[in-house]
Amino acid sequence: MGWLAIVAVPLAFIDVAVRRLPNQLTAAAYAGTLALLGAAALAGHHPGQLGRAALAGAALCGAYLVMLAAFPRGIGGGDAKIAAGVGTALGWLGWPLLLTGAVACFAACTLCSAFLLASRRVKLTGHVPLGPFILLGALVAIAVQPAAAAAQPAAHACYLRANVQETQR
Repeated sequence: MGWLAIVAVPLAFIDVAVRRLPNQLTAAAYAGTLALLGAAALAGHHPGQLGRAALAGAALCGAYLVMLAAFPRGIGGGDAKIAAGVGTALGWLGWPLLLTGAVACFAACTLCSAFLLASRRVKLTGHVPLGPFILLGALVAIAVQPAAAAAQPAAHACYLRANVQETQR
């Protein structure tokens, strides 16, 4: 995760400044993340976790490629490329974090866009760079992970109680 965070900073600044995510940095983000997670999987004997991470990266990248094909003026190829690295990192932590990161990305982008429209800093036909929000979504997902993990046992207990009551009827 640290490697992705290091590469994310220049990626976010570059995307805001020139609305472009350079191939060299997006490739480095993905390759470095996958390589370091591969080393962690080998060291910790967690090949399944690495497989999930790679699959999650491909899934998130694929989702962005579908959006790129549907809305070529709204999403760039760099967004799909950085989604591969972000998806891989979040997939290492689990599918719920991948979903949380994706939802947080679009929620933050929507709020920012609404603010920019309301303050007349951008027109309805204007563009807001998505790359920083993809990276922000990953950060939010990682930040809320401990809270979600703490809430999970309580939710599981409620689920079990409901099932016990259902079977007693």
